[in-house]
Amino acid sequence: MSEKSQWGSKLGFILASAGSAIGLGAVWKFPYMTAANGGGGFLLVFLISTILIGFPLLLAEFALGRSAGVSAIKTFGKLGNNQKYNFIGWIGGLCSFHSSLIL
Repeated sequence: MSEKSQWGSKLGFILASAGSAIGLGAVWKFPYMTAANGGGGFLLVFLISTILIGFPLLLAEFALGRSAGVSAIKTFGKLGNNQKYNFIGWIGGLCSFHSSLIL
């Protein structure tokens, strides 16, 4: 039986997750550009939306991954007890790949 990889610390996992989700462009350039062009109100709505929508989705993703114990592609197939649901995982993976190409 193979051993699963584990993070060295909880803080390292949280920082890696936040870094991959946010990215340096969102941290430095986005607030600067919105404030410089009169978009401070939009920035406030963006931050509130990120906290109210993004954080619960991140927690849901962690819970799904922990309960399934398989890759992101196979998670929905295992939880739905039917391999035809794997396409949901493929959609998520392809969307992540597509968004990294755009940025």
